[in-house]
Amino acid sequence: MPFPLDALACPRRSRTNTPARPLGIASADWVRVLEAFRVDPARTAADRRFLGPEVEGHQVLVTIHEVLTRAPARREFIELRTAHVATRNGYSNVSGVGDAFLQHCAG
Repeated sequence: MPFPLDALACPRRSRTNTPARPLGIASADWVRVLEAFRVDPARTAADRRFLGPEVEGHQVLVTIHEVLTRAPARREFIELRTAHVATRNGYSNVSGVGDAFLQHCAG
């Protein structure tokens, strides 16, 4: 997930002269942002939006989300599951329903 551009353009300074972490950004993620500022201060804010962990050659990163929407019948929901599968060579987004989808993703 990309960081908001305004959080990366010019970090605010706290009383300790350390850039203050914006609301909604995890501490570990903010550490990566600060490291990117330190290592390459000439990078633009747009370049810094994707500072997440990189997938190594032997790794596969799978993130799964479940979305429930109300069905016309009372107390019933329609389920949709999505997965983002990333490798060193690229990524794919897939969707499905039910436990079979989860088993397919676990592969």
